[in-house]
Amino acid sequence: MKFSYFYIPFVILLAVPCVFIFMGYAWDLNQLASHSSFWSYITATANTKSAMVLSAIFLLVLLSFYYRNLPLSIAITVYCAFAVAGTQLIKEGLKATFQEPRPFVYQIAYRLTDIGDKHFVANFDQQYKAELAAKGVQVTTEETPEAAAANESAQSTTQGIINYYYDLSKEGKEAFIKYFESTYMVGDGESARRNALNHLVAESPYSFPSGHSIFAATWVMIFFVMAYAAKKLTFWLVAFGVLGWGICVEVSRIILGYHYAHDVLASNMIAGVFVFATFWLMRVVYKIALKRMAPEQAAESAAKAE
Repeated sequence: MKFSYFYIPFVILLAVPCVFIFMGYAWDLNQLASHSSFWSYITATANTKSAMVLSAIFLLVLLSFYYRNLPLSIAITVYCAFAVAGTQLIKEGLKATFQEPRPFVYQIAYRLTDIGDKHFVANFDQQYKAELAAKGVQVTTEETPEAAAANESAQSTTQGIINYYYDLSKEGKEAFIKYFESTYMVGDGESARRNALNHLVAESPYSFPSGHSIFAATWVMIFFVMAYAAKKLTFWLVAFGVLGWGICVEVSRIILGYHYAHDVLASNMIAGVFVFATFWLMRVVYKIALKRMAPEQAAESAAKAE
């Protein structure tokens, strides 16, 4: 078992976010509805539910090329499960550790600061607490005038608004965005931008790294790792098709405002390291499966995998 073609997708995927970085690309709120729905559909293929279905399809496609080699099929299944699940666990840990704000959160905070709306957070906070109280939710409203003035001053800065946003519950974050939309994105002409912003809010709150990009990169690299044994043109066509899909997913995450380019770059590196590491796990599983077979079958399976 070899590791011959791993570097092809690894280098190509690293190049995707690097292009955005070298171009000096910076997403802003004006781009909320500037892209076609194609990119939204592409990014949705790596959402949680879609990713589970797609993972099953990808695994079945891989096994369709190797089903005659039972030990290798077992090893591939273990490999895919560990690589995909492992990279997602790493992603969750890193998001919780770094807690990098999403691009749209920074842009909203920057926009509010830039236009000088120093009372936006205070006005929202008052309205939101009133709504919670009306629902019977107990809220703390007691605050000295000095503390209130200090909080309002802090919340009039970009970082202060970001900190306030991330101190809110999930429902509070959604209410904050709705309040922003009702204040600065009013009218039928803004409906597309409101819908796009609502999609952004529905994602997990933190940006680094990109789970969608890690998922896509992991599967792309797995296909190319397994290309050494397929020795069929159809497999190469499938592998490059998966690569094209992976590139589109990563581009969509950047241009739709879900992630910064450096989030995607780091995601590719994480996926590459983990796919490389779990490849050796697949080798161990493969050898164990071979030992459990009859000598003649084991020799035949080993020859097919060379």
